[in-house]
Formats: sequence, structure tokens, C-alpha cells
Amino acid sequence: MSRSASNFATPVKPLSTAFIEEEAETPAPQRARIQSLQKQVSELVRKEHTTVRRHTSELSEKNGQIATLKEQVRQANIWKHKAEVGDGELKRLMEDGERMREEVSRAAYVD
Repeated sequence: MSRSASNFATPVKPLSTAFIEEEAETPAPQRARIQSLQKQVSELVRKEHTTVRRHTSELSEKNGQIATLKEQVRQANIWKHKAEVGDGELKRLMEDGERMREEVSRAAYVD
């Protein structure tokens, strides 16, 4: 199941105006803590986006490798089938050759 990078992204929601008004009334230590937490959230979102991009890139690379390997297996199966058909044809030709050799031998004894 493939997911696009946007499914993983967690956008930072803008603060509501009510929160901004409350923040003006918030004591300085709590305001500093809120800003610190907002920075941490922003950093985590940035890291998540980086991880998702890296994962998407690696997944794309692996899918390319899988496609290449599937093509190689397909080609190998084609050659295997051709070899099996060729073996059957070779066996038939050898049997025909043996039959002709026997006919020639019999004709040589008759003369």
C-alpha cells in the first residue's frame, strides 16, 4: 500500500486569535515555555518531513530495483523456455538422425 508524502506530513496549525490574546496575559515564564514547545514542534515536523522524503526516495529506489529484477527473471524464464523447446527439438532431430542411420545401414546390407 503506497502512501504519498502528504499523508505523513503534520502541518503546524497557526495559533488561534484567542490563544494569542491569552498569551499576552500569560506570565513570561509560561510564554517562554510555550515558545520553546512551539520550536520543538516545528523541529519535529521538519525532521518528520525529512524522514518522509528520505523514505519516499528509498522506496522509489527499491521499487526500481524490484522492477529490474523482475525483468531479469522474465528474461531468464524466456531463455529457459527456449532451452527446453530446443532440447525437445534436439532430441527429435537426434531420433530422426538415428532412424535415417538405421535405414542407411539396412540399405547397405541389402545391396
